[in-house]
Amino acid sequence: MSSRKNSLLLKILLLLLIACIALAVGVTYGRYHSSIVTASFNVSSVSANTFGFYGGKLTEETINSEWSTISSGWTQNSDNAALDFFVVNATSSESFSGRDQTYTVKLISGVSSGPLSVSLSYVDEDGDSVVLAANPERISENSAMYDVYGDGWVYSFLDMNVEEISFLLEGGKLNYRNFKLNVSGEVDPSMFSIYVTSDFVAVK
Repeated sequence: MSSRKNSLLLKILLLLLIACIALAVGVTYGRYHSSIVTASFNVSSVSANTFGFYGGKLTEETINSEWSTISSGWTQNSDNAALDFFVVNATSSESFSGRDQTYTVKLISGVSSGPLSVSLSYVDEDGDSVVLAANPERISENSAMYDVYGDGWVYSFLDMNVEEISFLLEGGKLNYRNFKLNVSGEVDPSMFSIYVTSDFVAVK
């Protein structure tokens, strides 16, 4: 009887040992697999889409300096805020995209008493100064943007055909554009988000 109990106990211990080993291998594999996927994603996303936006202005003299975060570009007084920023197809002066990209610019504001007066100014390819007035649109409660930003407004920049204006960054070289965003009204830059999205130009 005692030998049967011992045999049964050994079998149970053996099964428990096998289960523990299987669990340990599974956890180890899961961690290893996850790290490989994350690394692959990070490498491919950086190499495939070199793109960013930063605070201040970029010039030939400051290209090799450290690029500031977007929040450092804000200046403010009682009823006006302005943001100097630039959009660039690079993460440094020597690491730029090989392909052309287009991008759009939006301002998203949190809860306020009403729409603000927003404009975007820049210098175009012909060297002319351009000022665009923003089109305000309330964030819909049923939208994904509402889940992220809550109640507020989206300010987009549209052309004569009421299409959102996109800008071009030419690939194969470092390419950038400086902008100034002006906001008038009851302003609080801490409630603002700059929303810049890019896409590659299709290769023909």
